[in-house]
Amino acid sequence: MGNKKNMRLDEIKDIEREFDELRRLKIKRKKRLIKIPEWFLAVMFLTVFGTYETIDNLKFQGKHSLIRHIIADEWYNKGKALGKEGRLEEAIKRYNKAISLKQNHRLAWNNKGVELANLGKLEEAIKAYDRAIGIKPKYATAWNNKGMALKDLGKLEEAIKACDKALEIKPKFATAWNNKGVILSELGQLEEAIECYDKAIEIKPKLTETWINKGFILENLGQIEEAIECYDKAITIKPKYATAWNNKGVALERIKKYEEAIKAYDKAININPSNEIYKQNKKIAQKTLLNKTR
Repeated sequence: MGNKKNMRLDEIKDIEREFDELRRLKIKRKKRLIKIPEWFLAVMFLTVFGTYETIDNLKFQGKHSLIRHIIADEWYNKGKALGKEGRLEEAIKRYNKAISLKQNHRLAWNNKGVELANLGKLEEAIKAYDRAIGIKPKYATAWNNKGMALKDLGKLEEAIKACDKALEIKPKFATAWNNKGVILSELGQLEEAIECYDKAIEIKPKLTETWINKGFILENLGQIEEAIECYDKAITIKPKYATAWNNKGVALERIKKYEEAIKAYDKAININPSNEIYKQNKKIAQKTLLNKTR
């Protein structure tokens, strides 16, 4: 058949007709008629063409819905891989490919929203999340993601409602509890935020971000020792968590433990040498310590 990527549309149509014949074919085995499953034909079809990319221009209708959906999932998986590599625009293009083949692909709509949000296109991201939610109203992840996009737009009350919807659907959704805590903290409701962080930790004790968030609130409430305990918990879970080491250093400075603070900043700098904030914090602690010892 030659180079699959250079296959003409008429050749594609010929093979398409052949598979239609296979679909109608019944195989006689042990005196029973067995119809060839459509999923098997779909796999054979894709095997002939090599990859989903070689048949991108083929318009699948009705009878080829399974093949179309398989290809949509391939585009979705490619989008996920590109997103992990930080190639956000390319990832969105792949999600659009998936959606063009399977308009109710809620995962593609949700992930498209995530990458749009990462690009700062928050209004577009919310529209994508709404499409995912329209397909599956009880899609907790999409509600949670919508909540964070609304938070970034400064629509905090709406953001809380979206997180609450996610938690109504999935009460043990640790990330949603964490995110609700973040929004409540921005609203100045610090005690309520801590309650949310505690819920998240109860569900998922190794959620390092939540330990950091809780520590930061406790620090703002003047509960420095308790805050340090939270940072230590995060460090125990993830020893190379530079933010936790830096935050611990700040907290130690607040209780005038400058030498320990400098050691914590050193840890943060060793993990992330390019972070100027960590370096500046260390310099301030060193200067304060020097003045104290004079």
